[in-house]
Amino acid sequence: DAESDLAELVRTWKLGSVCAQGDASAIADAISHLASSEDVLSEYQTRARLAAVEQYSLQAVFARLHVALAQAMAEASR
Repeated sequence: DAESDLAELVRTWKLGSVCAQGDASAIADAISHLASSEDVLSEYQTRARLAAVEQYSLQAVFARLHVALAQAMAEASR
């Protein structure tokens, strides 16, 4: 789904192509493009690793959790 969280992640981090479900032609074009463009594939891989570390590593998740808990505690003490 073009409006899914996954599609948003792909667009935001420029990780690849978002293709409509069932659009075999678009999917084939995306695969063909990557198969013939090793530099593009390498860029996607590099950005995917960066996104994983910045968004989903334990440190990143704990940092966001800490902020959320601090906000919740501040609101609860009001």
